[in-house]
Amino acid sequence: MTIVDKVITQSQYDSNELQTLNFVVDGVNGKSGVGGSNGARGSGSNATGGIDGRHGTDAGNLEVVIIPDLSKDAFRISALGNTVFFPIGDPNRNLFLSAKGGNGGHGGSGGSGGTGRTGSRGRDATRSGCGANGGRGGTGGVGGNGGKGANGGHGGRVVVRLNQEDTDTLMYINVPDVSGGKRGRRGNAGAGGRGGSGGQGGRSHTWQTSYTTYVSGGNGVMVPMTHYQSHTNRGGSNGSQGMAGKSGVRGTDGKAGKDGLFEIIVNDSDNVHTYHDLYRLSISALTLKDQNDDNILEPGETVECRLKVKNIGGMPTPTNHNVRFSVKSKGWVQYDPKDSNILVLVDSLKPGEEYTFSKPLLINVSYPKEIIDPTSLDVSTRINYRAIMERVNIPFQSIEKQYTGIRVQYPIQISSHIGVQAITIQEAAPFAFTIRNISSKPLTEEDSRSIHTLIKGVANRYFKENDFIYYDETGELCSSDRSIFKPFDKLEPGKVQVISGLIQFSSLCRDRLNRKTDIRSTLSLQQLGSYSDRGPMPIDFRLSSLQLTEGYLPPSDDYEPDVLLVTDSTISRRIIDKWRALLEAIGLANVSIWNMTLYGGLNLHQELKRGSSLSQDFAEKTIVLFHTDESSNLWSMSDLFLAARDSDINTYIVGAKHVSFEPFLIPTDGDTPVAHRSRRRLIRSLIQERNDRASNEYDTVEITKKYRFGRTPKEKHLIAKANEVNEALSEALPDRCFVVAYDYQLHEDDDKYSLGNIVVHSSLKKSEASIASLFSPVNEVDARKEQHQYSLLKLLNFDQKIELISELHNGESGPILSQAILSDIADEQKVYREEKWKGSMSTDDIKEGLAKVQLLSGYVANHGEEEYIMNLLLHTKHLADRLCSRKDKLLPSRRGKIVRDRTNKLVGRAFNRIKDGIDGEVKSQCKSAVKDRLRTFESPEEMLQSLCDPLDIHKHGVLMQDNSKDITDKVMPVSQLNGVVDKYHPVEITEGRFIFETKDQRQKAVQQAKEHAL
Repeated sequence: MTIVDKVITQSQYDSNELQTLNFVVDGVNGKSGVGGSNGARGSGSNATGGIDGRHGTDAGNLEVVIIPDLSKDAFRISALGNTVFFPIGDPNRNLFLSAKGGNGGHGGSGGSGGTGRTGSRGRDATRSGCGANGGRGGTGGVGGNGGKGANGGHGGRVVVRLNQEDTDTLMYINVPDVSGGKRGRRGNAGAGGRGGSGGQGGRSHTWQTSYTTYVSGGNGVMVPMTHYQSHTNRGGSNGSQGMAGKSGVRGTDGKAGKDGLFEIIVNDSDNVHTYHDLYRLSISALTLKDQNDDNILEPGETVECRLKVKNIGGMPTPTNHNVRFSVKSKGWVQYDPKDSNILVLVDSLKPGEEYTFSKPLLINVSYPKEIIDPTSLDVSTRINYRAIMERVNIPFQSIEKQYTGIRVQYPIQISSHIGVQAITIQEAAPFAFTIRNISSKPLTEEDSRSIHTLIKGVANRYFKENDFIYYDETGELCSSDRSIFKPFDKLEPGKVQVISGLIQFSSLCRDRLNRKTDIRSTLSLQQLGSYSDRGPMPIDFRLSSLQLTEGYLPPSDDYEPDVLLVTDSTISRRIIDKWRALLEAIGLANVSIWNMTLYGGLNLHQELKRGSSLSQDFAEKTIVLFHTDESSNLWSMSDLFLAARDSDINTYIVGAKHVSFEPFLIPTDGDTPVAHRSRRRLIRSLIQERNDRASNEYDTVEITKKYRFGRTPKEKHLIAKANEVNEALSEALPDRCFVVAYDYQLHEDDDKYSLGNIVVHSSLKKSEASIASLFSPVNEVDARKEQHQYSLLKLLNFDQKIELISELHNGESGPILSQAILSDIADEQKVYREEKWKGSMSTDDIKEGLAKVQLLSGYVANHGEEEYIMNLLLHTKHLADRLCSRKDKLLPSRRGKIVRDRTNKLVGRAFNRIKDGIDGEVKSQCKSAVKDRLRTFESPEEMLQSLCDPLDIHKHGVLMQDNSKDITDKVMPVSQLNGVVDKYHPVEITEGRFIFETKDQRQKAVQQAKEHAL
């Protein structure tokens, strides 16, 4: 079958270093003319013209005579009175001939004309007359003319004389360059000079005169009074600018020299033949035929290469010297240069004549050294040709530059695996992949092209070969060879065959949870060529990873998890163990695993088989989520937000991928509006109900207004009402975030206008961190240990932090817990001081809002905890005192004073409880240390910021819920709100989908995998 019927392209020839003999009679290039000089500035002088270029000289004539000297086994080459001998059969010789005319010189550019003179200065004004105008500027100088380009010299005549039987020696010669010299370019014209500036006008003149009058000074005495008067004679105007000078004239181009003549004079007994070009050979057509005629060039195969050659030169090829054609061996293409595998061109070809060889050249496709990459063999390579004139042993350059591109492939290819990446010890992983015949012939065992596939688990440091259990496509347990083996009798061209089965870990692997191994599928095919008698040999393979993971362990009567660790198949056992140890160090010892790869994602609100959901199982608890490339699309930030708002679940996201929080901190998932009759009723409802509102509800109120005297309301009036609602909620409920939006839809209703609706959504609490993120690789547990511990403790509810005091106060995590507690206290103090005045909140409401201070002061310290608790109380007291401004202290209705007094009262009670349990000197030292620390802050704001974020971890990528304030404090239109917020799109998860107790269940799972693969 024909694969390639034409030589398509050429490549650059990389020749050997040649010993070159040069006979050159080229003309001399003419010199370019020098540019003209510019005219002098300010004088209007003319420029000089450019100098003409000089003509190139004509090339000389060259006659070369080539005759053999058999006594010296060489060719005698005579030219220009010299004789040189080229040894016969030495390919590293070259004769370079040249007789090209000299190039003409370029004309020089003309110079630029000089700038014109400046006009004369006008006369200044005097008392007797006005000033004179300035003189006109002088005319610019004329630009110089461009020089003429010179003519190129004529090419010479090159003659090569030789006998007919010696035309093979022309292989030494290049095609001589006998072209005429290039013409010289004309010189550019010089630009005319600019006109001179006009002369400055004369200056104006100002003077004063005086006169005296007499006025009555009393008592009849006349008193003189002097008066002054100013006079001005105007000056002259500036003169006009002079005319620009004329530009010069461009020169003319020279003429190119005439081409010379190249002649080859061949003496043939009684006749003399003259030619004007050498002979050259080219492969004009090519046909490749592979060994088994399946249109695939595969390793081990012998390929027939049939050539057609053509003389593309201007004279016949030698009559009595043969040309030998072969192929170069390189890479995948191997060629045996034995005599029987060489094509010989015996006949002489006239110009334009073609010749088709009757027999082919045989080439072999190499075998790959080793299959190391799981990719199908598909290599692009070349067949490079060679044609050598026998006696002189010189290759044709035109043939050397040609090649044919081919692709080396196997006729059968294997696809990637379709399957799962994680299973539990009770489950089996369905998998499937395909093999495809890409050739044009069937692959059959009768034609010695046997095919089979082998699927095995790859043994590593954690798993052995006998740790895997295999089921075939029928659901039957495979034989004891611990693999899935499948042979094929026949595979038609273009057809696809699916291989499928199940893989399960044995019960011996229960102690190797969260470990990973590879599943390897190997494709074998009986080879061609020298390996054909060895049976099927591996030609390709595919790898897929499979993790034996830990299943989700829900709460029960015997087990109460503290943390849900959300992983995927990329998280190793080592990383999980390190995180378990880190969590245990801060009192969170009970950890359940949720592998997103195993369950298909994370959905906290989807009901599980046992009847509850993850949001119910981990209400008021913590989730640690690893954010990786694999898990990016397996969870939803909206899901985490709803869990934080409705179930008080805190989430810590760790990973080397940025997380954006802002679009999810504006909740618009509610689909049940609660309409109110007025803004006042809406605000009152939110204040009274507090956190009792259902998660799918949001509040709305229609704004109407009467307008008289033909006035029409505008959008700004609705925005003003929305701002009033936002400010009222911030004042009355300082610890809660609300998103207030407006929907402006103006329409007239009887005697009033409806401006549209105000919509209010509830968000998270301001004084509590609900979601945090650290932009850091998951495996950097030790390097970021302190940051991780602080973030996790910060996310815990305040009562949980207080409960951990007895466990952590005297350990390594004690100071970090103290920082997290103080951070919560500072957040609470900050929130209740944002409004300066008491406003709509009563004093009791403000006091009741300080729940964290109340919990801390109510803690009963055990023996040994007194100093730790006192340190916290002292920080709280000094923080409250320092944040109280002078105005707060003087005015009783200020929130700052109420917060300080309530805080100090609660702290004072706590001091009285523990004063007997702590040494007086220790108490004094503790007070002094706290004061010294807080004195280092220059302002209350700096101290507040330090306590709210003591580890400064925002710089490392942690974003706390408090940062949402910038976006939730702003009133926005509903259309903008919908553009900012990402609606909640839950991920569908499945449990126990790979637990197969019967053969029918296994067979059904395999069938589904096969359909997926197809």
